[in-house]
Amino acid sequence: MKANPGNYEGWIDPNGGEWIRVKVGQYKDTVFRPAEMELGEDGEVKYKIEFFGEVVEAKAFDKMANSIVSSILYEMMESHNDQ
Repeated sequence: MKANPGNYEGWIDPNGGEWIRVKVGQYKDTVFRPAEMELGEDGEVKYKIEFFGEVVEAKAFDKMANSIVSSILYEMMESHNDQ
């Protein structure tokens, strides 16, 4: 499932770290990023979710975050392939 880019945006913390900020819905203003990313032998990207501020522990958030991160990665791959 591709995430709607209108639902999230890039966000930079005061120390210059790059994050993703949710712009709408139940998790509005939640700021997170993938951390410790690895590419498994099966081609699956694995990572932990790191939060800037309040930690969210909910399956619904994990599903939404995975959708956002996957969409960003696919967009980056498509952009790279177009070059």
